[in-house]
Amino acid sequence: MEAVLASSPVWYQSRACDATESGYFAFASRSLVYLLDIRGTAPRHYGILSGHEERVSTCSFGVKGANGEPYLISGADDGFVKCWDIHTKKVVKAHKSHGAFKVVCLHCSPASNNLVVSGDEKGFIVVWNVDNDQTKRFMPDGGVQQMLSAITCSHHHSHLVAVGYKSGAVSIIDIRKNGNVIRKLRGHGNEIHSIVWSASPSEDLFVSKLDSPNNQTVNEHDNFQSIVVTSSKDRTLRLWSLSKGKCIKIIKLPSKPSKGRCISEDSSRLYVALHWPKSLRSKFLSSSYNGDIMLWDVSMAEKEQYKILSHSATELGHQRIVFNISSGLDPTKNIITTSMDRCIKYWSLEEPDSPPHHLYGLPTLGGLPTLGGFVYAMKVSPIDPTVIALGIGDGVIRIWRTSNPRNPFDITSLWQGIKEKVMSLAWHPTKEGLLAFGTEDGKVGVVDVLSQQPPMISNTYHMKPVYAMSWGPKCYAQSTGVTPAISTHCLYTCGGEGVVLMHPSVKMDQEAVNVNEIISSNNSCTDLTLTSNKSEISWRPDGEFVAIGNDDGSFDICRAPFLYIITRVKVHNKIINCLAWHTANDTESKYWIASGSNSSVIYINNLNHVLNQQVAAEEQEKNDGIRSIPVLTQPFRTLTGHCGRITSLSWNPDSQNQLVSASYDGTAQVWDVLDEEPVSNYRGHDGRLLCVLWRRKMDDDERSGLIYSGADDYAVHVWKMEDQKDKIPPKDKIMVGYTQKQSAQWKRKNKKKKNNRNNDPQPSPQPAPTPHVNGLTHDAKPTIDSDIEVMLERRKAELLAEINLDTKQEKIRITSPTDVAMREILSDLSEKRIKAATLEVATLQDNAGNSKRRQIKNIFPLSVAMDNKKKIFLQKDCIEITKHKKDPENHKVTITDASNVNLGFYTDRLAAYRMMHQEDQHLRETKYFNSSSMLKLWRGDIVGMIESAIEQNDLSDQLVSMAPMAGHDLWQKASLAYAHQLQGEGCYIHASQYLIACDKIKEAIILLRNHKHYREAVALARARLTDDDPILIDTLKVWAKKLQYGGSYEHAAKCFAAIGDHVSAAKSLSSRAASKSSLGRDELQSLFASSLVAAAAEDKSTSQEFAKQAISSVCLTTGQWKGANEAVELFSPQTNIYRVILHIHQYLVEEILKQDSKFLSSFSEAEFIESDNGMVGTSLLLNVLGPNVDWYSLLNELYDFVCSCDFQTTSLLTTKQLVYQFCLYYSTLLLCVVVKTSQLKPNNIDCGGDGDNESNVARKKSKTNEIFGTFFENSKILLKNSNMSIVIVVLQECLNFVDDSSHNGQDICKTSLQNS
Repeated sequence: MEAVLASSPVWYQSRACDATESGYFAFASRSLVYLLDIRGTAPRHYGILSGHEERVSTCSFGVKGANGEPYLISGADDGFVKCWDIHTKKVVKAHKSHGAFKVVCLHCSPASNNLVVSGDEKGFIVVWNVDNDQTKRFMPDGGVQQMLSAITCSHHHSHLVAVGYKSGAVSIIDIRKNGNVIRKLRGHGNEIHSIVWSASPSEDLFVSKLDSPNNQTVNEHDNFQSIVVTSSKDRTLRLWSLSKGKCIKIIKLPSKPSKGRCISEDSSRLYVALHWPKSLRSKFLSSSYNGDIMLWDVSMAEKEQYKILSHSATELGHQRIVFNISSGLDPTKNIITTSMDRCIKYWSLEEPDSPPHHLYGLPTLGGLPTLGGFVYAMKVSPIDPTVIALGIGDGVIRIWRTSNPRNPFDITSLWQGIKEKVMSLAWHPTKEGLLAFGTEDGKVGVVDVLSQQPPMISNTYHMKPVYAMSWGPKCYAQSTGVTPAISTHCLYTCGGEGVVLMHPSVKMDQEAVNVNEIISSNNSCTDLTLTSNKSEISWRPDGEFVAIGNDDGSFDICRAPFLYIITRVKVHNKIINCLAWHTANDTESKYWIASGSNSSVIYINNLNHVLNQQVAAEEQEKNDGIRSIPVLTQPFRTLTGHCGRITSLSWNPDSQNQLVSASYDGTAQVWDVLDEEPVSNYRGHDGRLLCVLWRRKMDDDERSGLIYSGADDYAVHVWKMEDQKDKIPPKDKIMVGYTQKQSAQWKRKNKKKKNNRNNDPQPSPQPAPTPHVNGLTHDAKPTIDSDIEVMLERRKAELLAEINLDTKQEKIRITSPTDVAMREILSDLSEKRIKAATLEVATLQDNAGNSKRRQIKNIFPLSVAMDNKKKIFLQKDCIEITKHKKDPENHKVTITDASNVNLGFYTDRLAAYRMMHQEDQHLRETKYFNSSSMLKLWRGDIVGMIESAIEQNDLSDQLVSMAPMAGHDLWQKASLAYAHQLQGEGCYIHASQYLIACDKIKEAIILLRNHKHYREAVALARARLTDDDPILIDTLKVWAKKLQYGGSYEHAAKCFAAIGDHVSAAKSLSSRAASKSSLGRDELQSLFASSLVAAAAEDKSTSQEFAKQAISSVCLTTGQWKGANEAVELFSPQTNIYRVILHIHQYLVEEILKQDSKFLSSFSEAEFIESDNGMVGTSLLLNVLGPNVDWYSLLNELYDFVCSCDFQTTSLLTTKQLVYQFCLYYSTLLLCVVVKTSQLKPNNIDCGGDGDNESNVARKKSKTNEIFGTFFENSKILLKNSNMSIVIVVLQECLNFVDDSSHNGQDICKTSLQNS
């Protein structure tokens, strides 16, 4: 590891760092302990101690090992205290005597080489003898004080320990006697921050201050002479006499500002650290306000007793409070401090007025910087590759200038206007120092890192975090008719909500444009889904093409300036996390793009062929308006080995063939892309990797550039590929880092919740979002008692009845006193009742959008309201009912409105019908359609019930089943309407059942097909349509294309075969081998299957085509000679000539393997056939081909065969592929020589249909020589570019016989093979 930009030391801990006199400095950070070697002029990263499961809160050197080197002791929130060997980075011993309690402080006894004293959050103290590995646990003073905050062992008495508590109490305990308290130092009124013992074991500095001996109580402890200094949250320092147990001096921190800033009186933001250097008898150090370091001399006068370090250059010191002060390399001359400003600084005690130094011993403005959040993004400047921008989760952008020779950690922090986690970064491609950033809250901004100006923030925010951004040319919707601007760069950002925005102005003063809408409007093709959410965006460096990732695992390649989709790449099945174009500009590799997703596989795609093809296709589209978009489903290379999702990719700018990837498995992997082999694996991080960057070489001495990796362990590591001992990621490290720790913390917090049922609820670490309904949360809904709910229902009905009654009575003349009394009583409804009813109505109306079929407790609300009136009205109703029953003819009850609707229950059928009509009308107005339908059913109005449900789009299976009661026509109408309703609800299979019931078979099939229920659609079509029906054929075609898009080639082939399209079926089967980076038995089998499918369809030409492809593309490039021989026998005699090539090819490969055995393991998949040592003569050819051979046609066939072997450029081939390709060219060349020498003999020349005249023979000989020339040139180029000593074979002996007809082909083959 070259360097580490570590996470910040822990805050508010009394001893979180320590140093040894041998030159090592350690500090606790999160669950790790970082080690620095400070012995040289330039300290270096020495290692990381990883083993605690939770935060390390304290660490201390002191216990001596077997070789005299001090061990490091660490304590953590997991309850463990561990002893480390800092050289081997391993745990020597450990104990968990604190149980599940957090260890808050510990100290190695300076007066003993084997004692460690530690304290936990509950007040227990554990004394650990590291030599015999025994522990003793006790609670001093009977547990009166429980909240420990500081522990410090005496320098001079190994059994004395000073303990500070959050209550402000300080005790001196004797660890020999189970923590017997020998001194109680009372005086502080708030939490103890730090405790130190004086360097000298005497108290003579304060003799004049002490009480006279006559007033002292003499006991056994009076012989202990020492000064104890304590600091507290009460802003005071107190000096205590150990022998007397009294405070002898109180020092209040000075309130005078030292940096020209106002001092905050808020004690919660103050922490006072202490340190007493060994060599200073009367001087000690403390921290103060605003990061001041103060050197106190208690032997001086009051006004001269302190001095602020670097007072002449306070801007170079700490800017925020200091938590720890530790000795430096020389304890008598240097100190090291840690602070809330996340810097570690080095101070000189010999020159107190001098500014602090960087840990490298050089003056600087910064100190050793550390990080306070996840490292989410890293980008290198395209103009100055030594400048790297870091996006950190602490809301700060850090600019790292790595080329500063005086300060390797020359870092500038940018925090103004950011405030949130920085999730993404992008440097402007041409303007130096211009950096774009995106934050967790969706903010997008641009900042000039070379100036002091605040960032420019865009007015357009994303709804979710900004995960990706890239600079590119301005793009337009084609409908606008705007002429594209030249050399205008815009910022493109992609948010977590799936939207890509284009910010047209660098100054961020214009509204952003929705790129998703531009893509949708400019791409009218219907064979691609354009509604997927976007997850990543990456412009190619030249700005011509952009790759946009989708959440379905595909990514689109679009062309500027109108963002026409050139191709879609569908090789992943999960959301795209990262896309990386190759950085080359003038080579074949500039068309390469690497992609990573939530799966662990990385794919490399070579877009050269498809991009060039589609550029020509765009010109054609201008003429005919039709453009088909290809979908790539097979990658150029596949890189497998990671065990977690891929988060970042970066190409080696100095090598065409190398790529580095970052993964959630906690490692960074370097790959050889062409060989698909892992090269180097970095495992230094203690968490999930989030970003990685490969910087180019800065000098010729470097073998490869430096690699920077960032993770959720709050650190950036700098390393070299060649220095790593591991080659592949660990297979057993699937979940690493803080995933497990967060899970453990979650369980503990939930456990605390259960134990705290009677107390206030505890907040959860990640509260689940509360679902909202129409702007109201479910939690906001009041809990209503069942009785109250009934009461509200009644009051609501009464209020509605009253409103209806008032409306009607405006038209009715009041004549009787009874009516007057009724109005007066109705007017007596109290405001409370009206409010209650209104509230219930409003609540029901709010919930109407959630439940389509609302339920009501009473389907007669008007009648219930009238029956719950005051007694006088109920008595009146009783009188009317009695009169009606006594004389129905003269006392009829007429129900015209809601005023007497309740009488329908007690009189006759006509009144009941009218009552139901009134209730039905009211229920429909209040949107209780189910209850309304029930009333219609009771009245026998089936037609009205169905028509009303159709009108309200509120049909159900039950209602449709009742429709036949009113006739077939109504049932069919209801069924079709319900099918339409179900489509709108997304229930397509359910809707198809009603279409089938109505004999709408084709409509049902089309419905299922259009909504991707292909199997159901085909099953229905097979059952109800003829085999040649166009709908069935179209459905199978659509299904087959969908399967091909998803990579299910065999399933798609079955669909094509089902409709008689054997050519498409064969091509679909062969797609398994198309553009595959590594071919093998599966691909060979797919090509054989394609050939057999064509043969079964009696298409011999297509069948032979796939057989030849299997031989050339698979068998002869992977050593599957046995499979190729089977193919030759299957299609004999048309393919007999290839049997000879197989034998020669196998023989050549065997000869190469004999010369260099190291390649044997790479050819383990080869399947050999019995060979005759590859000797090819005229007799063998005649035996294979027969006596009458058209040699000219045979030669042309060989030429076509070699041309059909679509090999990559030699520089792109693996070693194995290079060997196979060379042998293929060489074997074909030798065979052609034999053919030529054989056909030159008069008795073997067959001129075919062209005649045997001299001109015809001369023409054939000329064509033959032209073919030979092509073969030889290809062979020479192959050898020239191979750069393989194993394949550099002298072909000159073979070439010398090209025009020499006096030699026999058998001799030529023997000579050439022997020389090889």
